[in-house]
Amino acid sequence: MGMPVLIYGKSGSGKSRSLKNFGENEIFLINVERKFLPFRKKFDYVLKTDNVPKIQRSLLKMPTKTAVIDDAGYILTNRYMREKGQVKNTFETYDNIGNDKKAFPNDAKFKGVFRLRYPSGNEYDENNERKMKTALKKICESNSHLNIDFTKEWDGALLKDCCVGVVFREQEYNYKGYHGFTAQPFSLITLSDLKDGNFTIPEPKYLKGSTANSQQSNGFSDMPLDEDDDLPF
Repeated sequence: MGMPVLIYGKSGSGKSRSLKNFGENEIFLINVERKFLPFRKKFDYVLKTDNVPKIQRSLLKMPTKTAVIDDAGYILTNRYMREKGQVKNTFETYDNIGNDKKAFPNDAKFKGVFRLRYPSGNEYDENNERKMKTALKKICESNSHLNIDFTKEWDGALLKDCCVGVVFREQEYNYKGYHGFTAQPFSLITLSDLKDGNFTIPEPKYLKGSTANSQQSNGFSDMPLDEDDDLPF
């Protein structure tokens, strides 16, 4: 397994310039901002994109031992700016990146991230605490060996390899001119409720100002991805 390295610094502090020390065919450079490098050397393997699934696929095919993503922070920033007005906050952008179905290596239809925010003790935590208690109750009831009181001691590792039911809902997207619906995790249920069919599929989540709620959804569709024809290998 490779070793991830994060280089953090202010703009102009020399993060990109440090790449000058690599040989021309030594790295696979993912140039997120499609910017000019601050030196004359040109690398043999360069991909200019901020598309997360495309970056993941290219990393699986790269001919070098080392890959550099410059600037990784703009992957989130660019995505947030494109979705501005459609997301509530940056955390929802993280969720959308994690839920991007094509970011996963297999063809399973229902994939995604179910985010729980751990209560940190501030005045806004009542809702987070309620959601956390409800979710952990469902997980504990589905896994008889668990008995978690997160208010006393929290260890997320205890949830590894546990099973729980997940209810999904359709969520509308409009991405680069493509429009449709994708499945996103909505709530947790016990395994017994899942097996007994004791749950209700929630109404779809529509974009602001959408007219789709007056039309019947025709099921799930995949968000389109850029072709890989421009990969430098």
